[in-house]
Amino acid sequence: MLIRHRLILIALFGLTYFLSSEGVVLSFSRQQLPQYRNPENFNQSECSSINLLDEMKLGIAVPVPDGTNGWYTKPFFTSAYVIGEECMMDYIAIKVNDGHYVFGNLLVEQEGYVQLTAIGADIMGHQFSIKKLVKVDFTPPEISFSSKGEEGKNGWFRSAVELKLHVLDRLSGFYRLRVEITNYGNNLEIRNHQSFTKYSSDFQTILDQDGVYLIHAEAIDQAGNMKEEEWTIHIDSTPPRIIVDTPKGFSGDVRLQGFSKDELAGIDTIFINYGQGWLDTVVFEGKWQFLWKTLNKVKDGKHSIKLLAIDRAGNRSIDTTTVEILNHQWPFIALTSISLTFGLSSLFDPRIKSWEGLKKDVFMLLAGNKKGEKND
Repeated sequence: MLIRHRLILIALFGLTYFLSSEGVVLSFSRQQLPQYRNPENFNQSECSSINLLDEMKLGIAVPVPDGTNGWYTKPFFTSAYVIGEECMMDYIAIKVNDGHYVFGNLLVEQEGYVQLTAIGADIMGHQFSIKKLVKVDFTPPEISFSSKGEEGKNGWFRSAVELKLHVLDRLSGFYRLRVEITNYGNNLEIRNHQSFTKYSSDFQTILDQDGVYLIHAEAIDQAGNMKEEEWTIHIDSTPPRIIVDTPKGFSGDVRLQGFSKDELAGIDTIFINYGQGWLDTVVFEGKWQFLWKTLNKVKDGKHSIKLLAIDRAGNRSIDTTTVEILNHQWPFIALTSISLTFGLSSLFDPRIKSWEGLKKDVFMLLAGNKKGEKND
């Protein structure tokens, strides 16, 4: 009886089987595969019921997809297993795409539509194969950003800005885009906030108000991968203001001064022109000043003074003020004013009246003495 079973095994080893779509005869070197079971040590008593003509079947074990729509978004382990009498198997192995066959667990790290292939053979030399296609996408979508407007200085725009966003996903494909736009003022107060949800990969809008815009974008692909990006856009299209805090009349060294205000970009510099070209002023914490030496250099009279303010965005504003110089007229006016003041005071001061009376009596006395001397 034992001799009969051995003859049957020898006969079956000489047969070649062409299996269905779930098991195909593959071309590979037997020595390249790890041995699952040594057929020389096969003991029929280890299997409860064996039909040597039954076809063995293989399965491929994979975890439940962690992404959406059946996609994997992280590396995972896979392995091949036997469906049926495992004791009949000689070996089983698995590979990813065109890689090498591996016995046991295999880490899947490739992206895209990944093909898993498992092969095996039983102790009689029958070969089996099974394939499984899995979808793998580890890469979040890409968000491209562009802004177009009149560019100023120091990263500021001086006009409305056209904002464009585009999302690209090369594997599972684009799913959704969310955009939040917040406009902040000079003191970080929120002036305006808008939120958009788009199921198209392109987004476009116009930012037409001054302010500091924070753009937050969140893109999600079909696998559930998410990418977040933030950008900042500075817009200041408003010229600065100049405030002159200076008397209208001067003499000698004239100190011209005042204030400057700019709500967003801030003041960069202020120039002054009194007929000698544009000259720098001293600017500190919104205050400006300029020392104008006028003595023996500037004619008396009214002079037009121009002020040019430039903010850090490049916006400009020009203001004009009039200043009267009194260098040569000042002594005459001062003496005249003093004389007039003293004269008016003497009219109403009783002490001045007494002094005038005393002077008159002395004068009369001296005049009488001179007349008596003549008579003698």
